[in-house]
Amino acid sequence: MRGQLTMLTPIELLAAGTRIFVAVVAVVLIYQVITGAIVSRGLLTDKEAPGTFSPVRFQLLVFTIIAAGQFLLSADLSQTKDASLPGINDELLYLLAGSQGIYLTGKGNSVFGLAQSIKFLR
Repeated sequence: MRGQLTMLTPIELLAAGTRIFVAVVAVVLIYQVITGAIVSRGLLTDKEAPGTFSPVRFQLLVFTIIAAGQFLLSADLSQTKDASLPGINDELLYLLAGSQGIYLTGKGNSVFGLAQSIKFLR
């Protein structure tokens, strides 16, 4: 028959709604950053030397976005299997933990000095 409609299962409907919600949130956040409603000035600058680029903050931002994107993608793909949250990829977890460690070491260095930061890590 022509024009026959198929019904979506509740999981398929929920997965589609989740994709739409995440896409709308991403578009709204990007729009607010572009228009200045969310202030991003100074996000990637070093607090010790105002106006200079901070590679530590940049890598933290990039790896956090990558980890969040990977988790959302794996959560979306898991909707076809069962109704549970996906596991976290071990390599991604190590990468994110290393990124956080680099940021915290840099933060400790700027607050306490290099000697105190190394002493704190022991």
